[in-house]
Amino acid sequence: MKQAARGTQYLVFLLAFFCGFNCVASAPTLTITSAFDRLQLDTGLEYYEDVKAELTLQQVSQEKDWSTWNQGTVNFGFSSSAYWLRCTLANGAKTDLPVMLEIAFPLLQRVDVYVGSESGSFHHFQSGSLLPPNKRPLVHSLLVFPFELPASSSSELFIRVHSNSLLQIPLALSGAYAFANYDHARSLFFGGLYSLLAVIGLYHCLIFFSVRDKSFLFYGLFSLSLSFGFFLLNGSAGSYLWPSNPNSSVRTYLIAQLLATFFGMLFIRSILNLPQSLPGWDRAIINLAWLSLLLIPACLFVAVSVVTLISLVLANVAVICATITIVKRTKEGYPPARYLLIAIVFTAVGIVVTVSSSLTVIPTNNFTIHAVYVGLSLGTMLYAFALAYRINLERENREKAQNEVIELQQHANENLDQLVKERTLELEASNERLREISQTDGLTQLSNRGYFDIAFDKELRRCIRNGRVMSVLLLDLDHFKQLNDRYGHQFGDQCLRAVATIMIAKTRQPPDLVARYGGEEFVILLPETDLNGAIHVAENIRQSIAEYCFQHNDEEIRITVSIGLCSAVPDRSATTAAFLKTADDCLYLAKQNGRNRVECQR
Repeated sequence: MKQAARGTQYLVFLLAFFCGFNCVASAPTLTITSAFDRLQLDTGLEYYEDVKAELTLQQVSQEKDWSTWNQGTVNFGFSSSAYWLRCTLANGAKTDLPVMLEIAFPLLQRVDVYVGSESGSFHHFQSGSLLPPNKRPLVHSLLVFPFELPASSSSELFIRVHSNSLLQIPLALSGAYAFANYDHARSLFFGGLYSLLAVIGLYHCLIFFSVRDKSFLFYGLFSLSLSFGFFLLNGSAGSYLWPSNPNSSVRTYLIAQLLATFFGMLFIRSILNLPQSLPGWDRAIINLAWLSLLLIPACLFVAVSVVTLISLVLANVAVICATITIVKRTKEGYPPARYLLIAIVFTAVGIVVTVSSSLTVIPTNNFTIHAVYVGLSLGTMLYAFALAYRINLERENREKAQNEVIELQQHANENLDQLVKERTLELEASNERLREISQTDGLTQLSNRGYFDIAFDKELRRCIRNGRVMSVLLLDLDHFKQLNDRYGHQFGDQCLRAVATIMIAKTRQPPDLVARYGGEEFVILLPETDLNGAIHVAENIRQSIAEYCFQHNDEEIRITVSIGLCSAVPDRSATTAAFLKTADDCLYLAKQNGRNRVECQR
C-alpha cells in the first residue's frame, strides 16, 4: 500500500510538472521555414519580471501573469530584477534547422537560455559578461547561442537575463549561413568605424605637436576615447584583450565614456574660444569636464548601474551645453561655428537617440542602437571640413590684414611729402640692408659669428634669470679640406650652402639660431631645449646630411658631419665661452671616435 501511495504521489508530481510546462503553450509562436534567413525578435515576445531574481525555470513557467512586449527591441532600463522572455519556435521545414540566437549587447552579466526538446526536457545554455569567452556556448564578441530546431516540430524558448548594468536585450534569430554573412558585414562596419576614429584621433594628436593648438589635441583624444569605448561596448575587449576577466569591460567602458565627455568639453571650449567669448558658458563647460573626470574613480568602486546612469545623464547634459554654445557662437558670426554646428547636430542627434533608447525614453530598435555610430561618423567628417575651412579663414584673414596695411600705407603716403618719404624709405632700406649684411654670412645666408655671439650672450642671461635649460651644437664637416682640394672650392661652397639649408629645415625658426662659425664649422643655439631634445635635433641633422647626395660631373658624393653638444641649466657663473668650450671638446671627441657622430657631455 505504501509503495502504491508513493507511486501515486510520483505520478501526480509528474503530471503537475508537465502541466506546469504545458502552460508554455500559450506563449507566442514564431514559425520558421526552410527559407528562413534572419528574424529580429523585437515584438510579440512574452516577458515576466522576477523581482527577487530567485525563480527557476519550472517555477516561472507556471506563472500566469506574463506580459507581451510590443515596443521594439526589448529594453527594461536599469533594474535589479531578473527578466524572463519566452516564445515558441515552430520549425515548418522537414529537416532540422541549425539556428543562432544572438543578443547584441555583450555587457549583460548573466544570460540563461533554455531550449525545449521533443522529450520534454530543456537544453540549458549560459553566457554573459561574467563568463570567460571559453566557457560560453560560442566564443564571440556578442552573446551567441547555437542550437538546432527539430524538423516539423515546436520548441519552447526561455531566456533569463539578470544584470546590474543596462537591461537592453536586442534579440535576433539567424540561420547559421545568414549569421556568418551578418557577422562579416558587422565586423567590417565596426572595424571601419574603429579605424576611422582611431586614425582621425592620432592624426589630430600629431597635428597638435606641429601647430601647438590644443583644440587638435583635445579632439584627437576625444576620438581615441570614443573609438576605445565603442570597442568595449561591442564586446571585443572582453573577448580578446582580457578574456580571463571579461567583467572588466563594463567598468572600463564607463571610464572611456567619461574620458570622451571630458576631452569633448575641452575641445568645444578651446575651438570656440569660450573663456573670452562666453565666460558664463565656459564655466559650465569646464565644470562638466571636471565632473566627468572626477567620476572616473567611482567607476571602480560604485555599483555599475548607478555610475552608468550618472554617466549617461552627464553625457546628455554635456551634448546639450555644447550645442547651445555652438549656436550662440554661430549667432555671433564666428564662421567655423556654423560648420561645427552641423557636425555637432549629427553627433548630438546620434548620441541623444542612442542614450534615450538606453533609458527607454524612446523605442529601441536597430536604428536607435546604432544611431550614435552613424551620427559620429558624419560629425567626424564634417569636422574635417570645418578644420579645412578654419585654415582657409586664417589665410584669408592674414591676406586681409596685409591689404589693410598696404591701404594704410598708401593713405599715409598721400599725406606726406613724396620726396621726403622716398628718401626716408631709401635710407631705411639701406640701413636695413647694412644691418643684414653685418649680421649675415654672405655664402650660406646664415647668421654670422658676430651676430651669434651677441644673441648667445643675450639668451644665456635670459636662461640664467629664468632658470631655463639651453643647448649648443658645434658642427664640423668631416674631411672638408680634402673635399675642397679634390673637387674645388666652388663645389665646397655648394656643400656649405646645402648643409645650411638642411640645418634650417631641422630646427625651429625662431627660436633656434643657426650660424656659420667659421670655415666649415657651424653652431646652433637651442633655447629651452634639454639634452634629449638637443640629441634628437643633432641626430636628425647628422642623418640628413649623411643621406644627402651631391652631384659633381656625374659623380655622386656624400659628406658627413661631426657634432659636439653641450646642454645645461646655466647658473650665474656660466659663460658663453664655457658652453662653447664644452661643445668643442665633445666635437673633438666625435672626431676621435670615428667622425659622423654626435658626442655630448653626460
